Amino acid sequence: MTKIITITDHNLDVFIKAERLALILARSNCNRSILYLAEIQQLLENGALGGTTVGVLMLDQPGTSQFKRENLWLMSVDLLPYTLLYRRGQRIDGFAGSRGHILLDRARRVPAAELMLAYAD
Repeated sequence: MTKIITITDHNLDVFIKAERLALILARSNCNRSILYLAEIQQLLENGALGGTTVGVLMLDQPGTSQFKRENLWLMSVDLLPYTLLYRRGQRIDGFAGSRGHILLDRARRVPAAELMLAYAD
């Protein structure tokens, strides 16, 4: 996919099951979020995030209340954007960061993170 998908409570279940999903939590009035999304869009268009579905959930927009209720840890997030990495429905990483290279680096480390989770079980 070469476009960032808008995620809401209504379509999250479909996308969360993707092979690889980067879910960006942002606010529409946050400059860092806006710049980060533009940078990620550029990476998508250049093919740098091939194989990764990228979605954005705007926390200040309608249709996100269920996600916020189910993820109370959000109250402790101090910085946006905050990116969550999922692999086939399993959350494997999460980080605050406003530079595309951070997402690239973390996405490349997904298999290593999966191994670490497997050993933790």
